[in-house]
Amino acid sequence: MRTNWPVYVKIALAWLLATGMLGCLSTPHTPPASPESSQTEPVQEAWQQWWEQGLEHGRAGRPDQAIAAMTRVVEVNPGFWPVYWGRGNALAEMGRLEAAVADFSEAIELGSNTIDPYLCRAAAYRGLEQPDKALLDLTTAIDRGAPAPVYVERARVHIELDQYEDAIGDCSRAIDHNPGLAEAYFTRGRALRMSEQWAKAIEDFDKTETLDPNNTWLYQNRARCYLVLEQLDEAIRDANEVIAVWPDSADPYNIRGDAHNAAGRYEAALKDHDTAIRLAPEKTWFLLNRAAAYTNQKRYDLALADCDRAIALDSAYGAAWVDRGEIRGRMGAHHEGIEDIQRGLQLEPENPAFWRSLGDAYAATGDYEKAADSHRQAIQYGDRTGEAHASLGHCLDMMGRRDEALDRLSEAIDLRSDVPYPWTMRGTVYVQLGEHEAAIWDSSKAIELDPSYFAAYHVRSVALHNTGRFEEAIADCTRMIELDPNSATGYAKRGGAYYQMKQYDRVLSDCTEAIRIDPNVALPYLHRGIAHGSMGAPLESIEDFTRAIQLCSESRGGPAQQATDRTTLADALNSRGYSYSQLEKYEQAMTDYDRAIELNPHLVIAYINRANACLAQQKYAQAVADFSEVLRQDPNKVGMYPARARANLQLGHFAEVLADLERYRDAGGRVDPKKLERLRKLIARSSGKN
Repeated sequence: MRTNWPVYVKIALAWLLATGMLGCLSTPHTPPASPESSQTEPVQEAWQQWWEQGLEHGRAGRPDQAIAAMTRVVEVNPGFWPVYWGRGNALAEMGRLEAAVADFSEAIELGSNTIDPYLCRAAAYRGLEQPDKALLDLTTAIDRGAPAPVYVERARVHIELDQYEDAIGDCSRAIDHNPGLAEAYFTRGRALRMSEQWAKAIEDFDKTETLDPNNTWLYQNRARCYLVLEQLDEAIRDANEVIAVWPDSADPYNIRGDAHNAAGRYEAALKDHDTAIRLAPEKTWFLLNRAAAYTNQKRYDLALADCDRAIALDSAYGAAWVDRGEIRGRMGAHHEGIEDIQRGLQLEPENPAFWRSLGDAYAATGDYEKAADSHRQAIQYGDRTGEAHASLGHCLDMMGRRDEALDRLSEAIDLRSDVPYPWTMRGTVYVQLGEHEAAIWDSSKAIELDPSYFAAYHVRSVALHNTGRFEEAIADCTRMIELDPNSATGYAKRGGAYYQMKQYDRVLSDCTEAIRIDPNVALPYLHRGIAHGSMGAPLESIEDFTRAIQLCSESRGGPAQQATDRTTLADALNSRGYSYSQLEKYEQAMTDYDRAIELNPHLVIAYINRANACLAQQKYAQAVADFSEVLRQDPNKVGMYPARARANLQLGHFAEVLADLERYRDAGGRVDPKKLERLRKLIARSSGKN
């Protein structure tokens, strides 16, 4: 049965026909007899006729008859090299590539002085998936003076071998020889795309479009570049061009679906992915792309089902296992997710993206040591995105190794300074180190790169808040709300800034909105409770603080979230204790202060509040102890000296009272000198001195 001529052979022969170099097959002629033959005139005339018949059959698309005629020529005149070349082409058209290679080799051995047999043998080698041998033949043809299109052919082989820089070099040489060769720009664009030089690839595809706007492949390749660069409208435009020409091709629907997904248009994405899967149900990665759209909609059961289908289609497809592992992690099944990702790594142990996924999965469980090790593996296996460095920096930050975290995040920025994530992460570390100006600079850089990057506004708002620039912090929180109207964080953070500006009505408004959006987050209850208390509504504040305490006590997050909730819990207990104190419910207040201090021994305000509650209950010794702890932790709290003096006065510790008042005076506080003199006399009398 006749088979289609392999595309590689068609390409080679199309070039030969276009250049007129396929002389033996394009123009019948009578070749000379082999010099070794001593043929009679009738015999020579016969094989010349067979040769011409073979050429005619070849031109008419009858390769089987061409082979038969040329075989008869070989039997009579075995030293005539063009017949081996001609028969090789006919064999290639029949799909008999090994036999074709043998004939092309014979033509070469018999002394062909043209590049044609090398080109045809290279095409056959490509059909046999032997690109290394094809490369040698194309190189020989080039060394013998082959024109520009042959450089393009060799570039295609380099691409097959993942030798992208070599492919780029060959196409550049072809362009130097022939600046109008569209295929050279297109092929170089492919090599640039596959070597992740997206912007340069787009330039070459643009040039291809100018020279050959009917090349549909250019639109599909350029769409992929636009997709990576998040130029989503452009990606969709090019995908539409492909769909208009090839409405039954699955790939452009898949690309357009990915673009819709990245733009947050999930229903449109699902519609395109459904079409792609219907047209090509055997392509497992289409299922994974649809799973990504389901994941963004938090429809994890459907996303998981698509991953299961992909694994059923190809259990050796590592990405399917890794994607399923990531989805399981989002569903809270972290350990099962880690097992899936590890299965993917067994299949592709040197895939840096898989190692990054494993690192993220370990981080979600709070095992930052294993997470850090996984990200180091990603770096070892050639992660060039900067993501592994950035994630490693995050892990080091969570382990308290912030100087190392800064180094890693700086490396990530060096690798990809055009990506906002590492700038934002480094800003987060600077916030924790108290270097707020550096945090503002880094998060501002991230915003410059992507004005819609939510996390950068969050980090900058915190840094601005901590430096007292509350109006600017409010502006960033407002931008967060504009980017995500359902951002409880944006409302809660803005409410906190309004509290610092004593705009309590706005605190109540923002925190109430945050609670409406997500009633299961503690922070807005805490802020709203403080506002209620400041507005003289202690009962309402106690209700809010109690809800915040309940939510923090029920925390189910990882260690990082639990640490945050522990801090919020201590703040809420202290604040509720203060509200109880305002209502003179000192027993409840003392219980809350004790728990707050137990949770956060460095919460100075809790010691102050407990000390004041002790004064109100005439528990002067404990009040002294708490005021002393405040001064030990923060010597700048000079207002504690007269407070401690009052407690010591009730205990009759006059020397301590005098010492505290003198310290207060020396720190710039106003103390009546007569009071100090009376204390000195009192101390002198009590010690028996005149």
